[in-house]
Amino acid sequence: MRNNIELIRTKKFGGSSRSITYHSIEQTGNMANARVKLESQYLIFHSLIVCVQDHGHWKIINNLPTIEVK
Repeated sequence: MRNNIELIRTKKFGGSSRSITYHSIEQTGNMANARVKLESQYLIFHSLIVCVQDHGHWKIINNLPTIEVK
């Protein structure tokens, strides 16, 4: 946790432009999972994003990232 606070303080976490690569998207009914990689000049996020469709709109209900410092 302390390391994450330092990354925010030094602006290496948050506010940086990132590219996104979609590795997979799986949908079952009104649930979907996406495995993505978001990369900035400072960090790489490998995330599992869990979504639910509610009244025709997709909503993110969970984002489980692992974070690498470059």
